[in-house]
Amino acid sequence: MDTLELIADSDIFGKTTENLGERTTFQPWHKPRKHWIRIHQWCSCVQELLAREEFSDISVLNYFGMPGEDCLDIQTIGQSLSNGKKIKYFGIEKSEMTQYQSIVESKLHDAPYISDDSKIYNKTQFEELDKEASKITNDIFLENPFHIINIDLTASLFPPSKGTTMWNALLRLLSYQFDMQPRTWLLFLTTRCDKASIDECFINEKFSVFLNNYQNENFRHIINTEIKKITNDDILEKEILLGDDCYEKIILLTIIKMILKNAVAKNVHMCTESVISYRIEKTSCNPEMHSIVLRFTKEKNVSDATVAPDEETKKRMDAKEVDIASRSGHKVASCKNVDDILTEYPEIKSDMANKTKEMLKNIGYDITQYIYDR
Repeated sequence: MDTLELIADSDIFGKTTENLGERTTFQPWHKPRKHWIRIHQWCSCVQELLAREEFSDISVLNYFGMPGEDCLDIQTIGQSLSNGKKIKYFGIEKSEMTQYQSIVESKLHDAPYISDDSKIYNKTQFEELDKEASKITNDIFLENPFHIINIDLTASLFPPSKGTTMWNALLRLLSYQFDMQPRTWLLFLTTRCDKASIDECFINEKFSVFLNNYQNENFRHIINTEIKKITNDDILEKEILLGDDCYEKIILLTIIKMILKNAVAKNVHMCTESVISYRIEKTSCNPEMHSIVLRFTKEKNVSDATVAPDEETKKRMDAKEVDIASRSGHKVASCKNVDDILTEYPEIKSDMANKTKEMLKNIGYDITQYIYDR
């Protein structure tokens, strides 16, 4: 099924007919721009993943995410699958299970693209993965590794005073994937990157991973000319790099670099597939929210972990990291603002609004009250 022709009728979604009651409060993730991201960023990357030869024998995609009450992300990705493929989702929700969510999940389980052993853990925070002995950590380690991980946050990945905890949680999940997933897999990460949303103490501690690459002439050229918009390759001071003109992009690149460094250390190739941004506050100078897709592939080379890498190997790894970081820099520098796309192409905005309304109608919303298509 072409991702541009996704539909959301009740036959595709599920057969449960229990009355949900009409809901009239619409959330930011009901906006047309979010559905554009689901279809044109996430589903497109999933289709490219499934086109790989290594996925020809995969009938069930293992998915980790934060589905929310409406489960729109899972619905959209599931409806984009073809050839009878299914999603087995492992979801976490910080709130208790509501009656509404219970009914939505029952409808979701009726859908032909959902594996029966999918589950959602309620009253569970992502940062609980920071604890080795937590139930969520133990249960994840009992699962097969994921093909898709979707960390879709309404705030920052590293919120004030929680940067270290959130990073450790993400790192535990990534490390499990790096060690256990032999196939290519995708990470969707949505996070605010503005100064007010970031744990600055934590970022200051980790900023060296950015500065180390910034010493490289090629990487520095991209940062200076494409992001900072200056015409020379002088080494800029940290305070200038983190200036208000492009703070969000530098923070996003720092996050990408942190993940990249750990991937390279585990012989995993990383590619920044897609970067999209949008504004939360209309008065913001720069888009605060960024949605990125990273692709990971385990490399087949054999190395002896009991032997320290020689100087030549270290140089090769460093050069590889800088090369990938430079390509990521290009992606971040040229990232599109989805709101600008929808303003330029109102017919696409209308299409995304209509598809969203159809999905919401099927789960009990009064779409005559929908406010985001005006």
